[in-house]
Amino acid sequence: MSTLAGHFDAIRVVAAQVPSNASRGEMPGNVELSAAIPGGRGQLVRESFRRSGALRESMIIFLRDLRHVTGVRTLQRLVFATLRGRLVALRIRDVLDEDAWSDARVYFFWGAWGAYAMPWLEGEAATISVRFHGGDLYVERSGGYMPFRRSIFRRADRILTVSAHGRDYIAEQGCSEGAGGEGKVVLAPLGSPDLGLGPVPDGGGLQVVSCSAVDQNKRVGLILAGLKLLAEVGVEVRWTHFGDGPEMAALRQDAGDLPEGLTVELRGRTPRDEILAFYQETPVDVFVNASRSEGAPVSIMEALSFDIPVAAPAVGGIPGMLPRDSSLGVVFSADSDADDVASAIHRAAGLRTVGPGARRTHWEKHFDAHTNSTIVAELLGP
Repeated sequence: MSTLAGHFDAIRVVAAQVPSNASRGEMPGNVELSAAIPGGRGQLVRESFRRSGALRESMIIFLRDLRHVTGVRTLQRLVFATLRGRLVALRIRDVLDEDAWSDARVYFFWGAWGAYAMPWLEGEAATISVRFHGGDLYVERSGGYMPFRRSIFRRADRILTVSAHGRDYIAEQGCSEGAGGEGKVVLAPLGSPDLGLGPVPDGGGLQVVSCSAVDQNKRVGLILAGLKLLAEVGVEVRWTHFGDGPEMAALRQDAGDLPEGLTVELRGRTPRDEILAFYQETPVDVFVNASRSEGAPVSIMEALSFDIPVAAPAVGGIPGMLPRDSSLGVVFSADSDADDVASAIHRAAGLRTVGPGARRTHWEKHFDAHTNSTIVAELLGP
């Protein structure tokens, strides 16, 4: 946010999905935080009835997208996307003076949730940019339907993607229609902060780290299965996982029966500052990701910044982050089993002493948050 604040006279932030945890003191002086849009469905419905305006327009937008709905679940998604999109659009109009639209730059950090407001902004003069990651981009992860997808791509003046895979996916889907055509789709990777290097492992067993939600997509249980296999063949492993989710209870149960030599620490939901402090203080041998689908995980960027090798699947933007046959890490097949994951972790850990600084150098070139946020600020316009 500080980089964006340095490029614009004033920034108004609308939290479109959940209330922001940021306090006024954490924001630059020219950044104003708007009240957040309600996160829960019940709250969303109540707020929708409370606010007037754009009702006829909303019905037209809803009916226009209704033809793409394929069942009850996707219909529910469209209903709540319509409620959220209308409220976000009204909130944006609340914070922008009527005569300010022609000079305004509207930036949606995600291609869903807040971006559901874009059909309501089709007639506005503002320059609109939207950024796509993973869950907000790949329709296969949402049963083949995402609300207002065509309207979002049509209205966007600039589309930013966090990975080359995402950029190519948009082209393959034929979604780069509208003013600017394919030229409006720009690669704009995310990044992580520079906190220096962490301590180097001393060879006394493997310290493995993972950081993600605990759900069907992230397959954290597969990581545990692979680590059990390593322990069973005599490799001493300490595994720390940061993150929580609907499958945490099952993961904890599975972690209750461990082979000798495997220690598991499930930290649950953890503030990002604490995770980064862990890297600064703890010698880590390898970072692991086992997701079915991804964009370009910042968690991998963070590990690389501390010069930690990575073991991760060939999904989404990950292969572009970790070129094969390099000292950055090991990329395994998306349909790998526990044996494959165990092998990838063991091989990646062996890279920790190969080419010291190689992961850090790669991060400096591609995933430094300050550098990449400066590029995004310039893309958004003066």
